[in-house]
Amino acid sequence: MISYKPKQRTSSRLPVMFMLFMAVLFLLASCARSVRNGSSTEFAEGVDSGYIAYTGLDGNVYVLNPLRGEAFQITNDASSGKRNHVEYHYPSWSFDGESLAFVRYHGDFNGNFESTLLLSNVEGNHKKTLLTTKEIVPFYLYWSPDSSSISFLSSLSSVDDLLLQVLSTEGGEPIYVDMGQPFYWSWNAESNSILTHTGGSTVESSEKASIKLFTLREDSVASTTLNYFPAFFQAPQYSPDGSNLLIAAEMLRRHSTLVVARNNGEPQDLLVDWQGPLTFSWSPDGKRIAYVTGRPSPLGGSIGTLNIIGMTDGEEKSSFQVQQSNVLAFFWSPDSTRIAFFEPQLAPGDESQGTFVLSVSVLNVADGSVKALAKIRPTRAFLGQVVPYYDQYQRSHTIWSPDSRYIVLNSASEDNLPGIFIVSAEGSGTTHLLAYGIYPFWSWR
Repeated sequence: MISYKPKQRTSSRLPVMFMLFMAVLFLLASCARSVRNGSSTEFAEGVDSGYIAYTGLDGNVYVLNPLRGEAFQITNDASSGKRNHVEYHYPSWSFDGESLAFVRYHGDFNGNFESTLLLSNVEGNHKKTLLTTKEIVPFYLYWSPDSSSISFLSSLSSVDDLLLQVLSTEGGEPIYVDMGQPFYWSWNAESNSILTHTGGSTVESSEKASIKLFTLREDSVASTTLNYFPAFFQAPQYSPDGSNLLIAAEMLRRHSTLVVARNNGEPQDLLVDWQGPLTFSWSPDGKRIAYVTGRPSPLGGSIGTLNIIGMTDGEEKSSFQVQQSNVLAFFWSPDSTRIAFFEPQLAPGDESQGTFVLSVSVLNVADGSVKALAKIRPTRAFLGQVVPYYDQYQRSHTIWSPDSRYIVLNSASEDNLPGIFIVSAEGSGTTHLLAYGIYPFWSWR
């Protein structure tokens, strides 16, 4: 997935693993200017289902249910002490909505460092340690669709490449899948195969760029390298039913083409040609594909025009282009009827240069209509970690409530603290502050 590469200063006396630890914690440290934690401050009315998990400003993990007014503190031992630093990050919901996985980082200025991958139920009263390690730094978690395993990406001190492993929720040793930099992947519906894209594009790195299929067995992995030259894209994707693959490849005459392939890698349909970077995502029901073509974003990924292609069998493919041409990120609603998308803007302010904001809007894919929802001042965590890799995050996380009525946003509050807000997808324009923290994601159910 992420092209995460902590900077190492050779002049430092601190061990390399502690430097990795401090790099992972940078985003939260830059935001945590208050001792206020994850306690709820206001709840919105009418949210029908689901829970929001996030990391509070105290470094602990919290879970909210906006309708019931419930707030669960999942962890309670985070500490910002200089000699003993503990923080929790990257909460990730299982697809059945029953479990939450997250990572604990523990380090000190004596050079000791440890990462722990943990599992919890919604209330936080049943927790389980899946993995404790001093060798790697896990920083992104992606559940298998059947919620029986967790794939996770880690950085290592000894090499630049990132490490992908799969770990059963029953515990045991993680299964090695592959290494690469950058690294992106997608699970199939049966949870027994992973589609990967590593090494960037063929133009950038002809020797390292590759698209592979990995078949997972009980204690081993079989791999197949697909005969494609990767184009300028990031995260590949299985179709929701697992029957097809969606990738971007350099075809004849160096044209970049969005390719639908069978699940064995054989090309089935060539959808669109373009030049430049591309991000894309299948709708949850598999009936449409949304993609953004344009130019490289200064944050990473691409920024450009949002396009929709209808993929209904037996009908001529239909497509339309959204008028907005500066889409920085987008997320499908669970019911596949709408897309939330973000556009960078400068809002009027006291200073002559204005204030950088993200405009949040929702597209109705049936008629192409667009509703503006809100303008937010994005947190460093959202802008630096989620937005550049949003196509990968779409595979594993959701900002939508399970009933497709609300969106959770990570924005600076009026007192300039990272806030957890929700807004109605109907376009009321009112945002509700629920808590303070970062990395908010809704449960899938």
